[in-house]
Amino acid sequence: MNNCMEAKPIDSRWFGLDALRALAVLLVVVYHLNLAGIANGGFLGVDLFFVISGFLITSLLLAEQQHTGRIALIPFFVRRFHRLFPPFAVMVMVSTWLTPHLASEAYARLIADLPFTFYLSNWWQIYSQQSYFEGIHNPRIFQHLWSLAIEEQYYLIWPIVLTVLLRTWSQRAMGFVCLALALLSTLLMAYWYAFMMEGADPSRVYFGSDTHVMGLFIGAGLACFWNPKTHVGGSLQLCRNARVRIPLALWTLSALLWMGWNWHDQIPLVYLGGFALFSGCSALMIVLVTDPAPVVQFRWTMVEYARAVIRWIGTRSYSLYLWHWPVFIWINPENASVIWLVAQRLLVTGLAAECSYRFIELRWKYTGAPGSRMRRSTALALVFVLSASYALHTYVPEPQPAIVSDANQALGPVSEEPAGVAQDGAGELASSYMRFDTNGQRTLVLGDSVMLGARGALLRAFPNTYVDAEVGRQASQGLTVLKQFFDAHKTPDLVVVHLGTNGYVYEKHFRQILEFLRNSTRVVVVNNYADRRWTAQNNELIQRVIADFDNVHLVDWSAMGHEDPEYFVADGVHLSSKGMRRFVNAIGEALNLTGAPIAERNKSRPAAAVVPVQERLESVTPDAQLVPCENSDPRALPSACAAPSEAVAAPETAQRTERE
Repeated sequence: MNNCMEAKPIDSRWFGLDALRALAVLLVVVYHLNLAGIANGGFLGVDLFFVISGFLITSLLLAEQQHTGRIALIPFFVRRFHRLFPPFAVMVMVSTWLTPHLASEAYARLIADLPFTFYLSNWWQIYSQQSYFEGIHNPRIFQHLWSLAIEEQYYLIWPIVLTVLLRTWSQRAMGFVCLALALLSTLLMAYWYAFMMEGADPSRVYFGSDTHVMGLFIGAGLACFWNPKTHVGGSLQLCRNARVRIPLALWTLSALLWMGWNWHDQIPLVYLGGFALFSGCSALMIVLVTDPAPVVQFRWTMVEYARAVIRWIGTRSYSLYLWHWPVFIWINPENASVIWLVAQRLLVTGLAAECSYRFIELRWKYTGAPGSRMRRSTALALVFVLSASYALHTYVPEPQPAIVSDANQALGPVSEEPAGVAQDGAGELASSYMRFDTNGQRTLVLGDSVMLGARGALLRAFPNTYVDAEVGRQASQGLTVLKQFFDAHKTPDLVVVHLGTNGYVYEKHFRQILEFLRNSTRVVVVNNYADRRWTAQNNELIQRVIADFDNVHLVDWSAMGHEDPEYFVADGVHLSSKGMRRFVNAIGEALNLTGAPIAERNKSRPAAAVVPVQERLESVTPDAQLVPCENSDPRALPSACAAPSEAVAAPETAQRTERE
């Protein structure tokens, strides 16, 4: 037994902090992989980083105060700059160069965010009303820099406050100040969430330097009460007893993992003290892994390998955090849960982080004289500013697609359809398609890319219909789209809503949509089928909320989707031709409409010539005679919403014009 374990003194605590850093960055990285049911609360990893940073920075400042009698602020700021800025600057410059080639759809947002990446990213994201929890499907390359901005603001302000207050207050008193500030931040988050958010997207309280700094100050308070660097508090009794320390560490680690695995951003508890609870457990974990009392360590070979991997991740946690999000956006397949694609993302992230650590972090850390480090940092800062200025100056926004006027807009907004949807989803029609009799009632269909893929089939199945669908649309955008439509047209009698594929549906937004549609005769809500972490929560919320509205009816697409995997194309979300028929027919049944099968026509089509935009929009049913909408009111649905008396399968070239 003695060959397998031995007692080690205080130096083992640094491995413990590396292990906590590794846990923090792994939680965040796995969360951003967006795997359904895995690490739903991985965003809490940032709070573990906050607690570690607050503890270490305050420990260093207090140790300097104890040894020299003062805190040298300027050297501290310079050291932080040398530590944080070089890897950050290289990541930003490389991202700016590569994004136009690897993720061109994200470049416009990158340019908008670029001036605010350092120190101000979180407040810029609040000001521009960005969503952290919807960002996975509306990617912004620099969105993850919000947490670094909060830490940088903390590094600027807290040392000054600490220096001033230590002139009159004791270190123990400063500990109570830290805990009071952590409590204040927790109360502010709870107040904003409970009384200002009202069930809406909580990104404001998540990004805020006022509402999300409890972790930093809990860590700082721990350093004031118990600090191995200054020997304040000494070794704790519970840590000197291995029979208590090891089980307590395992239970605390289990609690952190449980919260990181099971919590998600729609749980009110998370904002009503949950972040503080997680931060408190993180602080306890820091004590258990850094206490100077000897701790039993196993010397088994497998344990040593595991330690090496954990140390590798922990020492490179900063670079891993910087690089993982841009890499995930560059490598962004429709079905990110495929094992080899996830492995590809992780491998590229690891390689980028290793290069950043070896050639930037270590180069600045172990450079020669201080003057040499300053010259390098100054040169890098100059290159960074010039590179950013060049990108901002030379960026030319892509022309926005023209909005087709009401007279010509048959299919709603025109944008680009996700790969595979048009080819597999808008394919040949079969005789099982139904054509429903709407009795002259106006129908509005509101949705995201799933509804967009079914647009042609919807227009064939429902006369007098307007489809407004868009790739990446969030439920939070639904009310705005409805208001814009209602301002231009009369209230539709029938409304179909399908939102929630791309992110969480928040109760406030969903209730606003249904309240707005109370005057419509019948509203059909289609729930979601997708292997994404928010799907189950969205469907539960939809089921619960629609019970409060008499005119709202549910299409349980989640249950229907399990009937046949051939309902979907390769991504498992968008519809195949077979799935489209099931989808459209289920909507017709929920609208309580009578229908009859559409006769199939098998007739060869000549190759289509290039035609004007208006003619192409009308070519979805090129052989069928259009029947004008029955309502001649100028505020009725556009005249081009007219549908053919008998639907005909469009040729492949015509189908391409239905692209989003």
